[in-house]
Amino acid sequence: MILIFGHITNPVALFLLGAIVACVLEYLTSYGMEKLFHARWWDYSKRLLNINGRVCLLGAVVFGLFSVLLILIIHPVICGWVDAVPILYRRVLTVVIFAGFIVDTVSSVCGMVDFQKKMEEHAAALEKRKAIAIGRLKDSAAYETIKQRRNTLSENLTYQQLRMIEAFPKLKLHRHNDLLVELRKTISKKRNQH
Repeated sequence: MILIFGHITNPVALFLLGAIVACVLEYLTSYGMEKLFHARWWDYSKRLLNINGRVCLLGAVVFGLFSVLLILIIHPVICGWVDAVPILYRRVLTVVIFAGFIVDTVSSVCGMVDFQKKMEEHAAALEKRKAIAIGRLKDSAAYETIKQRRNTLSENLTYQQLRMIEAFPKLKLHRHNDLLVELRKTISKKRNQH
């Protein structure tokens, strides 16, 4: 926003342009993440004036207001602080922050790919166990194995994957979403027991 609209001083223009650009970016991000990870990260379908549940009026208003605050109030203050820091330190800090951003992005993508792989593996194992259980007319040993397998999944997830599940309560997987629902229940039960 600062690079694109930093030269604009009219608050109404900033509000409208900020809302539009941020909503386009949010829509494209939602679409891209859904295609890449086969999951829906957020859903505004129940919000007023939404577009395919990816963006909504409330989000546009918040993005517009924040664009005005960022460019007219926050950014000038921060520029004053940053200008007081020697150029060498600014460059080093920029490299460190950028490296942190890259590491976080790569870590998040790898974590989600690994999460999907674990979901696939556990879904396949559960389907096998379900078939065995149905074939044996709900043999109690097979049923207990299914319950144990669900518990095993929550224990095999990394801290980042568990945090991701909690941070995105509206996350829906296109494949094995029923397993994700059960996983949330298992995690919730374990948290309530502690």
